[in-house]
Amino acid sequence: MKIPSNYGADYTNQLQKMYANLATEHQIALVPFLLEGIALRRELFQEDGIHPNETAQPMILDRVIPKLKLLLQ
Repeated sequence: MKIPSNYGADYTNQLQKMYANLATEHQIALVPFLLEGIALRRELFQEDGIHPNETAQPMILDRVIPKLKLLLQ
């Protein structure tokens, strides 16, 4: 998951690199940003503005399923 930009560019970049490195090191799947194509679309979130709504769920599945299929092979 990406974190909000208010944490600062250095921290944000380090966190992203850490997850990428861990995925490579442990040979595990990585979905770099679960909410790609969703995060900036307010209509895809519940009233709390944090949790994706039912319309967003198939979009999230489309991001995860290719990586999941690789793990199941």
